[in-house]
Amino acid sequence: MKNIQFLFCFFCLGILTLVACKSQKQVNFIQLSEQHKVIFLDSVKASQAIVLDQREGFFDKISMVDMDIQMNKVHAKNATREEVLAEYKSYIQKDVLSFTESEKEMITRIMKRMHTQCSKLSPDLVLPEIRLIKTHAKHYGTSVYYTRDNIIVIPKYVLQTPDEAAFYSTMLHELFHIYSRFNPKKQDELYELIGFKRINNPEYLAFDEALKKKMLTNPDGVNIGFAIKLEQEGGAPVLAIPVLFSKTDAYDPSSTDFFNYVDFGLFEIKPPLSRMMKVISDKNGNSTISQELMADFFRQIKDNTNYIIHPDEVMADNFMFAILSVESPEYLDRFSTEGKALIAEIKEILKVK
Repeated sequence: MKNIQFLFCFFCLGILTLVACKSQKQVNFIQLSEQHKVIFLDSVKASQAIVLDQREGFFDKISMVDMDIQMNKVHAKNATREEVLAEYKSYIQKDVLSFTESEKEMITRIMKRMHTQCSKLSPDLVLPEIRLIKTHAKHYGTSVYYTRDNIIVIPKYVLQTPDEAAFYSTMLHELFHIYSRFNPKKQDELYELIGFKRINNPEYLAFDEALKKKMLTNPDGVNIGFAIKLEQEGGAPVLAIPVLFSKTDAYDPSSTDFFNYVDFGLFEIKPPLSRMMKVISDKNGNSTISQELMADFFRQIKDNTNYIIHPDEVMADNFMFAILSVESPEYLDRFSTEGKALIAEIKEILKVK
């Protein structure tokens, strides 16, 4: 009798354990639809994924000063780029961590809302698979989201006391970067709305050393090979590309905030004499574009956003505005006539055709 009671109790305990384990099972993905899935990468998988960029070659382009600023250190004078890059990759691999279950719940609500609203324009706006990484945000800063391939990288601080409205808006912005990256034809159409056209061979852009050594690489706009034609009264038009660069050509230990270094300019490019396209800068590596030409730049990109460091950033904000206006049409009331027209054109390009 005792043995039977013991076995029965053991059996019940096993059942309770299985039920408890099942209830505590971690959520690893969100099934948005039959075709669309969002995957939460744990710290192990995230550390592998964050150092890969198969579509845009971020790690081939990033400069030594960029890596130093992100790591908050000065590399040794005799260090090679390969050595610094290896250290940088190791640094960002250690900057990842796993999502908590409560964070996943909040993100799930946001991703489902995004999918619902984006699908009103086109189901193609959300890729079949999107991956998410959470970071300590040591390399760019506590509030910086960015993308890589089909990944959105999220700083842990925005998840600790989440502002869901702000999180939703920012995730729409980041979603556009992924959509744009995987849909180059649509990207070209959208960029042309604000005056930018693709350069066929951006690898042939030739930079003076003063500019080259302090260039920064935006992970959401790795390719800067897009030119805009700037008009000026009484002068010839000028072709220019967007360049992100550091205000100094070396990391300063007294200034540890990445964005203390960031500067942006449009740089004139000259048509190739052979196949190289010369990027014009002064002796300090700064732009030579006049304020009159910059005025034409602002005329072409419209006045919806001040985030102008790359055409993909301009478009990502406008995409965000487009989706927010799909959800709430009165959202458009805040924009100028030209701004509203731009958003309407974006919607037309994004619609299912």
